[in-house]
Amino acid sequence: IEDMPGLINLSFLQLSLSPEGALEPQWHPNAHKIGYCTQGSFLVSIRTPVSQEIFTLQKGEMFFIPQGY
Repeated sequence: IEDMPGLINLSFLQLSLSPEGALEPQWHPNAHKIGYCTQGSFLVSIRTPVSQEIFTLQKGEMFFIPQGY
C-alpha cells in the first residue's frame, strides 16, 4: 500500500455469474468499488437516498461506485 497510495479505501473482487445469475445488494461503507466486465454484459443498479441509477456494462467497460454507496 505504501507504494500505491491510490489503493487505500478500494476493494477488489472477482465475480463470475451464470447467464441469469445475480448478486445480492451490497454496501461498501469503508471502500470505493471499481468493476470491470471481462466477458458478456451485466446490469448494475446503484441506489442513493434520492435516486437510482441503472446501466449495463459490456465486455471491456468499467464502473466506479464511491465509498458509502
